[in-house]
Amino acid sequence: MGEGANWLLDSEDGSELGGCCISATLRDYARIGLFAMNDGVLADGTEVLPEGWMQESTEPSKGFGAYGYLWWLYGDGQYGAPGVYGQRIFIDPASNLIIAAQSNTPNIPTPYAAQAHLCLYQAYTDT
Repeated sequence: MGEGANWLLDSEDGSELGGCCISATLRDYARIGLFAMNDGVLADGTEVLPEGWMQESTEPSKGFGAYGYLWWLYGDGQYGAPGVYGQRIFIDPASNLIIAAQSNTPNIPTPYAAQAHLCLYQAYTDT
């Protein structure tokens, strides 16, 4: 899907932390967004995900309607992947819009900061 990559390990013995913490470039975050918005099809036309999987992954989960398969759902078909320290991917297929942001804030952003980012991103879809 792209250029060379780095593989980060959690400890010197080779243990990995699999529940979080993607370390990617801003360009790669945007490419993840593009891959998702294109239904799991690469730029060269290679289908990576089964047909319909992205649609299913962006539908509300049972018991928690704001979340799909690792995607946060924002309504009107918008979804994204906010990171714990401010990095984000926002996707709005109807507007053909992907916003990727990289951050390394020293503290976990407050819910108010996350909502402010979402409002800013959604403002772009209104233009």
